[in-house]
Amino acid sequence: TVVLYRNVISLPHASETIFIKSLKIPKFLLKNKKKFSSITVIFGFLNLVYRIINTKNKIKKEDLCVAFDDYFGLVAVFSCKKVIVSVHNSPSKLYNGNLTHLLPDWVYKKILIKHLYKKDRVKKIAVVSEGIKKELIEVFGIPENKIEVIYNFFDKDSIQKKANEKIDINFPYIVNVGHLNKQKNQETLIDIFYELKKKYSIKEKLVIIGDGIFKGKLLKKIKSYNLSKEVYLLGKKENPYPYIKNARVYVSTSLFEGFPTVLVESAILQVPICALDAPHGISEITLNPAVDKQSLVKDILSVLKNKKYMQEKIDFQNKILALKFDNNLNKKKWIKIINENL
Repeated sequence: TVVLYRNVISLPHASETIFIKSLKIPKFLLKNKKKFSSITVIFGFLNLVYRIINTKNKIKKEDLCVAFDDYFGLVAVFSCKKVIVSVHNSPSKLYNGNLTHLLPDWVYKKILIKHLYKKDRVKKIAVVSEGIKKELIEVFGIPENKIEVIYNFFDKDSIQKKANEKIDINFPYIVNVGHLNKQKNQETLIDIFYELKKKYSIKEKLVIIGDGIFKGKLLKKIKSYNLSKEVYLLGKKENPYPYIKNARVYVSTSLFEGFPTVLVESAILQVPICALDAPHGISEITLNPAVDKQSLVKDILSVLKNKKYMQEKIDFQNKILALKFDNNLNKKKWIKIINENL
């Protein structure tokens, strides 16, 4: 049985699906959750209890629950006798005053991860990078034998096919894809691009795909640098792959990740990656991740000016794809940990 907390499932499946509804949260509260934090947290706890009760009523006691996301891990721990949790981001960085699912950070950091994840009912914690595994062990004290690194699945043929779609760009460019927010840190990317233009006179422009709350800030920065004809904010795209494929280089300036899927997609499309090193996953797929802005400027410049170095990056990425992103291998890992705990 597949239990959904959003009434959407995009993959083919033969099992029964059960949809667990959420309480109706007032829209004004979702838009102003930090401003009305006390009321927000009350709604968050009420919704959590509501979902736990409904989940317990829908599943059998002997069922194994596989929860994708810490929040649904929280629901599962109180609803199921046997739980596998899949962790996709850095808990230390993600839970940083954001009121994720309308709950305060301490619910995740101090209760769920530091306490409940150590309980016998949590049979395995599947993580998407070596970095998350290390963080759970060193920061939260999770036993190493409870953690299994299983990388995300990627449909390489589909990505490559979608990337062949034509786009209306006829100039060389650097690309970045992601939400326009603090985590993705495109402000730093624009600073770096400005230096590449001013100091090194590169011919490439900068294309950013995505929408978000930082769009206004980014537009102001672009205007202040007089880069309106050099930086393009193209918004969210249904199919970002052609924009990645046709770029000279993909650049990431994220402050934290779990394992950035867009870097894997760039590697699949044979686009060299330059990135600021950050937790987690970036150093696992990037040759020579940059330690600061200046080293990232130099790394991007080296890729743009040196074809041999560009190919070294791509060769490294291909090696990682073969080693870590074999769908059959990762499928076997999932089947193994599920079968061991049924």
